Amino acid sequence: MVRPFKQNSKLDTKGFTMVELMVVSALVGLMASILLVSFQRNVHDERLRSVSRSLLETLLETQTRARQENIPIEVQLNHTNGTVQQSDITDITNPITLGTIDLSDSIEGLQRLKICSRTSTIIDTFACDEFNDGSDLDSTSQPRSSVTMVFTPRGTVSVGGLVKMHLPQATRTRCVAVLTPIGMIREGRDDGTGCNFDLNDEFITPLWDSH
Repeated sequence: MVRPFKQNSKLDTKGFTMVELMVVSALVGLMASILLVSFQRNVHDERLRSVSRSLLETLLETQTRARQENIPIEVQLNHTNGTVQQSDITDITNPITLGTIDLSDSIEGLQRLKICSRTSTIIDTFACDEFNDGSDLDSTSQPRSSVTMVFTPRGTVSVGGLVKMHLPQATRTRCVAVLTPIGMIREGRDDGTGCNFDLNDEFITPLWDSH
């Protein structure tokens, strides 16, 4: 004989209370906010890394061109608009512009990109953010708005420099260094105590003629 099903009278059929719903909603909102902030930081970190790599590649291509065409090439990086101008300075009194590259041309979200630089690569602890510019000073004691580096026909560097790039929402500032006289070009990040190139997965040394 089949007995009729009886609902367990002890089963709690009550739903969430208003307090429980508020707590759950608050926790969900908090987790969503944390995930959103983390995602945004990752996006900005990747954008900054991309523009840093773009500068690295531009410098490497310039170094190679100087060797292949047997000419000295001057590279000028504009801090304000992020452009790189390349010039043949065989005749220093009459430089010939070879081209201009916009580092942010293919990368979105770089409107607040901060670029700072120094000719010396020895001291790498200078500040570079939305409030501080540790660049070399000009004749009016203001931070310079550009940096100039020179590659020789042998691929070495007669004038090097250290460039820092910063985005307000990124977790780390990026660094690109062109070392004199050997022409080594390195890319890494500022870990708070200076530029750390060992954390990067690559660094590039020049390949000039041995004779």
